[in-house]
This record gives sequence, structure tokens and C-alpha cells, in this order.
Amino acid sequence: MTNAEGTLQERASPADSDPRTVVPFKYRELRGGVAGKERLTVERFEERLFSKDLFAMSSALKSERFFFGRTTEIQRLVGHYQSNENSTVFGLRRIGKTSVLWAAVRHLKAAGVAVALIDGNDPRYHRANWSKALYRVKDAIFEVNSLKGGHPETDYTEADATTCFAEDLRIAKSKTTKPVLIIFDEIQNLCFDVSTSEAWRSGAESIPFWQAIRSVYQQNQNLYSFILGGTNAHIVEAPHCNNGSDNPLFGYIAPHYLGFFGWQEVKGMLEHIGAYMGVTFDDAIYHYLTDDFGGHPFLIRQACSKLWDSQVARNVPRRIHTTRAFYQTQKAELFEHTRNYIAMILEVLTERYQREFEMLRVLAAGDQERFKIYAESSPRDVSHLTGYGLIERPADAYVFRIAAVEAAVKKNARDLVCPSAVEERWALLSRERNQFEFRFRDYLRSTFKVAFGKEKAKDEVIAVMRKVAQADVARGLEYDQIFAKEFYFLNLKDLTIKHWDRFKFLFNEDKQRFQNAMDAGNKFRADAHAKSVTTEQFRSVMPQLVWLTTCFEQNS
Repeated sequence: MTNAEGTLQERASPADSDPRTVVPFKYRELRGGVAGKERLTVERFEERLFSKDLFAMSSALKSERFFFGRTTEIQRLVGHYQSNENSTVFGLRRIGKTSVLWAAVRHLKAAGVAVALIDGNDPRYHRANWSKALYRVKDAIFEVNSLKGGHPETDYTEADATTCFAEDLRIAKSKTTKPVLIIFDEIQNLCFDVSTSEAWRSGAESIPFWQAIRSVYQQNQNLYSFILGGTNAHIVEAPHCNNGSDNPLFGYIAPHYLGFFGWQEVKGMLEHIGAYMGVTFDDAIYHYLTDDFGGHPFLIRQACSKLWDSQVARNVPRRIHTTRAFYQTQKAELFEHTRNYIAMILEVLTERYQREFEMLRVLAAGDQERFKIYAESSPRDVSHLTGYGLIERPADAYVFRIAAVEAAVKKNARDLVCPSAVEERWALLSRERNQFEFRFRDYLRSTFKVAFGKEKAKDEVIAVMRKVAQADVARGLEYDQIFAKEFYFLNLKDLTIKHWDRFKFLFNEDKQRFQNAMDAGNKFRADAHAKSVTTEQFRSVMPQLVWLTTCFEQNS
């Protein structure tokens, strides 16, 4: 092309939105004989490919280019369709559910099947009443498969929508001679008790919608089948919705959870993507990544993205080989890099399965006895955790499957850990309090300096000091020096309370809880006041300190 650079700028896009890479050549570069062309071609491909982070892709894969593995899952879905059976695909966020569903779409479309994938996140479904949503499902089937005819939207009244839907599906089947397949992805938004839309959450719209889906399926043999996909299996597990209505899909389809990759699949995925980037790994790293990130493909790719970023020179194409030694030096940083992704992945538990998340916290705290009691009394909760692949039971004890998740939950479960040794209890209390105190002290220092200026801020700080001698010393110090040398834990509390309206958002506007937590933190200090701390005292104080830290981290 004559304007290679310009075309490249027009086509430039991040790997997340378009994994395709344009490799431009100028017309004059390719003129003449073949001499030098091989070197030019290799250098140009390396220039464009080896400087692009393909591990960072996070969107669902709708093409085959970077889709890897999951052959068994695709065969399962196709097999259920061929047997006119319905099926499900549930799993943690970012595990690859939608990519698997799109792979099934490609496979069946190639076989001449009229198939449509319905995105439950789309407001045109969960913001509409059930009969209009049913029409829009039909409309999507006809549109993506280039079909004509069918009932208009005005025919889809609440009284006639089910009949119209069945008749329209017959039209679709007549065009292909094969049953239609409807794939409902992100099903939680079309589910009672869970949907983000009130009318669907209450069951007013979701119950009749799923009654229609089931009724048409049961009354019309080999007309169509459907797949349910999402993070939450509530749609097939709950016998009733919160308003008391029966769930038409309860026990109708067994929940199936998408599994993680084994180390061989991890190796195949990374070699496949790495080949485009000039990236290779020591064989041991495939095992490390599988153990540390449980075979979760998205987390593994993000970890590899961080490894690549740590070694690459910006915009300088080069081949990169990651050694096992380098991986070990970066392991802590990889866990930190993926921490926010893990929090996002675990939202399915923190938002909907709170009992299960509490069980994870207990397990992370090392309390196997208490976890077993929970497991025996709530086997369904355990089935959720094992189904999601978060825990397993290789012997008599349950363990985490993903080391990075265990590390993240352990941080969240600090309030549940209670060591038997007094020295260890003191160490945990001191570390929690000191980390909070250091960060909160610096936050107050900078906030007051910006709000009042140094001189006025200094007066405000000295005004809350309870001892005259402390105030006299502080007056002789620079503003910043006061916080470093002459401002104590209770001073932080008093200054915050005096200016509560300015800082209440940090602590969820709970003034009394803030005061109690600060008093507890001040009382139980290994370097002052308290001489011992019992297990009962530790279990009382530690959660209060964790609350302070958590509030500050989330709100500052």
C-alpha cells in the first residue's frame, strides 16, 4: 500500500477490542526481485507482532483465532442439541463461558442450524415486559439467521405471545429443516431474585417468560432447545422465587459448571498465543501457573501479560523467554496484579452466595473443624464452591484450588484468624493497627494541609492534643514534623471526630463504630497499656481493626 503508516494508524486498536494485527508494507518496498524481501518481511512481522500484548485480551472470543481448548465442552453442548436436550454452562466470571457458547454457535451454524445467542445483559430484554422480550428473542433468531416472516410485535400480547412464539419457531425450522437453538447468556439478568431489573427480579416478568420457554419446548417435539449460561445457577436451583411463585425451571436442567484448564491445556494456550508475540516459557512455568492460578485461563493470561510487561522494552520488538527463576521473583507481584481481577471473579459469591463466601473465609483462616461443620449442614453450599472450582477435597480436608484466590481470601479473612500463641496474636494486632495508622495519618496530614494551609492546619492539629506538654512540643515543630514525631493514635481519633463531617464517608458514616474501633486499637498495643491479650479479646479487637483498614482502603 502507498500509505502504510496512515493505514496502520486507522486500523490501530487495543488487543482487547480487536485481536487482529495489521502488518503494512509500502508498494515500493516490495518492488523488484526477492533479494532482501525475506529479511524485510520477518522484521516487519516482528515489529508489529512482538510489540503487542495479546495476553491482555479480556473480551469474549467470537472467532477461532485465539480460542483454545474446551473441545469436550463444545461436544457436550452440540450433543445435547442433537438429542433435543437443553443444557447449561455456569461458572466464575471470566472463565470463558461466553467464548465456549460462541464456539458452539460457530459449530452449529456451519452445520446449517438456526442458532441465536441472547445476551441477558442487554436492556432490551430485561427492561421489557416478558411478552415483548419473547418477541425480541424471536426477532434475534430471524435477524441473525437472515429469516423472513413471522408475527409482528403487536401480535405478541400477554395472551398470545406463547402461541406466536411457537408458530414463529416452526417457520424458522421449516427454513433449515433442523431444530432451532436459543442460547441465553448472562442468564442472571433474566432470573427472579437476581436480575438488576426490579420487574424481573420480583418474578412478575421472569416467571411468565420462563413458563413460555418451557411450555413451547414441551408441547412441540424437536422444535427447538435452549442453553442457559451465566455465573449464577439460581434459575435451575431455586424451587420458588421470593414472591412465592413456583420456578418453572427448578430441577428441569442440571447445572453444569465450566472447569479449569489442566497444565497441558495451559501450555497449549500460552504456546498458541505466545507464538504470535515471540514469547516462550520454561516448561516448569506451565505447572506454576496452573497451581498458582488454578488453571483459570483469564487469570493465567493476565499473569502472563504482567510477566511480558516486566521484560519488554516499550515499542522495541524482541523475543522474550521467561525462565522459572524469573517467575519465582515475580510471583508476589503477579498475585498483587491479579488481586482486583480475583475480587471481580468472586463477586458472584459476595453478591449472591454470601454463606459460601463466609465458608471460604473460614477455610482461608485455617479453621478446618468449623468448615466441616458448615459443609455437613449445608452440602449445597459446598457443591457451589466445588462447582465453581474454588475448592476441592483430595483427602479428608478441603483445600483451595487456586493459590491466588486463597491469598486474596486470606487477606479478607484476617478477622477470623486467631493464633494460639500470645506473641502471634500481638504481632497480628500490631501489624493491622500500624498499617492502618501509617496510611490514615498521612491521609489526614495531606488533607488538612490542602484544606486549611499549613499554619491553620497546624492550629487544628494542636487543638485536639490532650496533654499540654505534647502541644508545647508540637508548636516548636514544622507541620509535617508533628505527624512524624508528636501525633498519636488517639490524636487521629480526636481529630477525625472533631471534623467528622469531612471524614465520615471514609467509615460509612458510622461514628460510634469508628470511635469504638479506635479505642480498641489504642488499648491493645504490645508497646503500651495492655500486658496480655486473650483469644476472646483478640477475636473482639481484630475485626474492629480490619473494619478500619477495609473502610479506609475502599473509600479513600
